[in-house]
Amino acid sequence: MKKLRKNNLFIKLLVVLVVTLFSTSGFCAGLNYGRIFPKGKVFIYKDGQKVSEFSKEAPLSNGALIECKGRCGVKLSDLYLVAEDNSVFSVSTDLYSRELYVSKGTVYFAVSTMDRTLVFKTDHGSFTTKQVLLNASAEGGVLKGYIKASPESAELGVAEGGSMVVSTFNGDQLIRSGNRIVLAQANLGGGQPVGAKSAKMSTAAKAGIGAAVLAAIAAGVLLTNDSSDPKDASPSTP
Repeated sequence: MKKLRKNNLFIKLLVVLVVTLFSTSGFCAGLNYGRIFPKGKVFIYKDGQKVSEFSKEAPLSNGALIECKGRCGVKLSDLYLVAEDNSVFSVSTDLYSRELYVSKGTVYFAVSTMDRTLVFKTDHGSFTTKQVLLNASAEGGVLKGYIKASPESAELGVAEGGSMVVSTFNGDQLIRSGNRIVLAQANLGGGQPVGAKSAKMSTAAKAGIGAAVLAAIAAGVLLTNDSSDPKDASPSTP
């Protein structure tokens, strides 16, 4: 009987150990640092120093700065990205949030779920996603948009698929399909930059972004040759 109790205790401890190991494994997998797919070359920087470069599929380095020479795609569990040529960005993931930082260039995204808080960050400020409102779809809803950064301004736009509620330094704002928010756009007269300002996207810009993201999802990672940078978007009052 004593031996049986010892065996039962051993089995219980073993079960606890296995559950712990699987939980830890699941935790690590849940962070899901993802994969990156270059269509050209990708340079990786850490602490301002180039640490590697590659031209084939590779693991996504969490938090490292990525420079794309040619388009590059990123595939994560809940997020698809494609960065335009010469874009510089990073993706940082922890248990509670995923941060997409864009230093310069344009990065398109497609998102269908929010496993954790999604933060879009630029040198002009950040957009923290509080809610994703997907349109009803027989194939499952996917919201498609972009974030663009330049020395003068940053903007976050939703092309199609739904709306996003984001938090900025001006408070919470709703970005509907076909609209964007511009941060820190310098005034031509040399005055102070304005805050977060809503504007509409042109039809061509919406179509281009939607096509790029759909191609990305179809290919697994958004790699197409045609450029669909939203630079043609003309601001107007919603």
